[in-house]
Parts: sequence; C-alpha cells; structure tokens
Amino acid sequence: GVFYPHATNILGPGVAVNMEIMFRERDDLISRGVPEPKLIVSDRAQIVLPLHTLLDKFEEERLGSQSFGSTRAGMAPFCADKALKIGIQVNELYHPDRLEQRILRTLESKNVLIKELYGQAPVSPEAVFSELETFPDLLEPYVADVSQTLCDALDRDERILLEGQLGALRDPYHGIHPYPTSSSPLAGFGSVGAGIPPYEIQDIVAVTKAYSSCVGTGPF
Repeated sequence: GVFYPHATNILGPGVAVNMEIMFRERDDLISRGVPEPKLIVSDRAQIVLPLHTLLDKFEEERLGSQSFGSTRAGMAPFCADKALKIGIQVNELYHPDRLEQRILRTLESKNVLIKELYGQAPVSPEAVFSELETFPDLLEPYVADVSQTLCDALDRDERILLEGQLGALRDPYHGIHPYPTSSSPLAGFGSVGAGIPPYEIQDIVAVTKAYSSCVGTGPF
C-alpha cells in the first residue's frame, strides 16, 4: 500500500504497534525515494514495548529445548498484557500522568518475574519512559479514530482491503497447539481487528501454498 499514493494505509485497533520498527521502516522507504506514505494509526491500537521483547527472549531462553519457537518480537507477552488489561494503548501516550501510573503498575509484577524467575536485573520505570519519550510527537500526526475512518469510507463506497498474516495452522483457536501465534489470523477476525461490521466483508481471498513454512522455530 505504501507504494500507491492514492492508498491510505491503516494500522487498526487490532494491530500490535512497534513504534521503533514502524518509524525505522518508514524512514528506510523515504531514504530509498518512496514518497511519504499516507498512514493512519488507531488511537486504540496497543503498543509493543521493549519490555515485551525482553520478556519474550528471557522466556525462550529459560525453556531451552522446550521453547515454542518464538520470533522473539514480544508477541506473547504483548497479547498477555492485552488480556490482563495492563497493555498501553496509543492514546495513553498523550496522558503522561496516566501513562506513568500504568507503567509503574505493569512493572510491579514484571520485575518480580524478571528477577525471581529469569534471574535478571529489574527494569527501571525511568528506562521505559526514556524508550517512549520521543515517540508521542512522532506518532501524533498519524493518530486517528480508525473505526470511524473506515465506517466513513464504507459510507462513501470506497474499497477497503483487510490484510491477514500467517494462516489457519497458526490460529490460537484452530491451529497447531501449543505453537500458534498469539492473535487470530483468520478472516472472521478481520472485522474485530479493524472495527467494522462483519457483514461489510464481501470478498475473501485465501492463499494456499503447496508447501508448509513458518517463522521462528519449533516442529513442522
């Protein structure tokens, strides 16, 4: 989508937003002569913190030969925090007092885990704040109510393409347990991740490969 000037690229409320990687990719594209992409990020999307990738790494190392073959991108800890309702939404970046309290609360339990289970040095709140401090200003021009944006587009009969990643065998409900990804990649989850009614999805394109492949490690 970023290579088509007429297309608006949207990270919806179901997307795990790693701001460092997102801006690195954006800058890399622009440095290669790609025009500034049209980009919108949902104010309700949740943020992948460096803390999540750290915990992912520690857990895979602890499990050793019994590991789940994670890509170590922090997805399992990220989705766990979302389910525990302690994850950080994009909109919370713009409420510093609330953000501080949310991070302090998260670190209370995370540091017990890091110290007692993994035998590593605790993460300081200051380190987390420092990692986040440059991103609110960078991200602000892109933040919007994505569900409203998409519903307005539907009212105008504009075309919306929802992109899913991976496939059925990596689905946490229907995939190969316990080696799936941490959020559902099935077509039915598209309306939830985007924030549009399911009946608005009229066409589904599925890709079936003649061979099996996956990211990370673990059994085939």
